[in-house]
Amino acid sequence: MIARKVRTYGLLLPLVFALLSGCALIESQADEGKQANEAGEEATPVEDEAVEGAQEAKSVKNQVWYKKQEVLSEALPHMSTGGIWYFNEFEHPGNSSEKFNFDEYDILHIQLSDKEYYGHIIDPLGIEIINDSTVRVVLTMKEDSGFVFQREAKESEPARVYIKVKKGALKGKKFLVETDQGEKLSTN
Repeated sequence: MIARKVRTYGLLLPLVFALLSGCALIESQADEGKQANEAGEEATPVEDEAVEGAQEAKSVKNQVWYKKQEVLSEALPHMSTGGIWYFNEFEHPGNSSEKFNFDEYDILHIQLSDKEYYGHIIDPLGIEIINDSTVRVVLTMKEDSGFVFQREAKESEPARVYIKVKKGALKGKKFLVETDQGEKLSTN
C-alpha cells in the first residue's frame, strides 16, 4: 500500500515540477519583453492594410428550397424549344401529373437552347431570390459519362433539368439562368 502511494506521488511530483517551472519560464519571457520596451525598443504595429487574397463576407440572399427531380426522356419528352416553365397543380403538361406530386411541390423545368450543351447533365447549385420579381438559378454543366441513371443526356437532345421547389415560391417570377462560372445560359 505504501509502495503504491510512493509510486503515485513519484509520478505526480515530476509533473507538478514541470508545470511550475514552465510557468516561471513564461514569466521570465514576459519580463524580458517589458525590459525591451522600457529600453526604447517599440513593437512594430501591424498596419491596417489589405492582405492579398483576403475577401469580405458576402451578404446572404434569400434562398429557395429545391431538389433535382430525376426524369427520363421516355417519361416526359423534350419541349420543342428551349425555355423555362413553372409547373404547379393547375398548370402543367398533360402527363406530368403522373410523374410529379403537385400537391406537395411545384416544378421548375429549364431546357437550354445552347447547342454546345446538348448531351450535358444539368445539376442545380442554388436558387436565389434577387428581388421581388427576379430569381437567379445557378447550374453546373456536366458531360454525360454514360452511366445508366444518366440516360437522359443524349447528344442530339438539349440539356434540361426538372427542379422541385416549394409550392408557390417562384410563381410569377422572372429567371436569370447561369453556370457556376457566371456564364449566362440561353433558354430562348
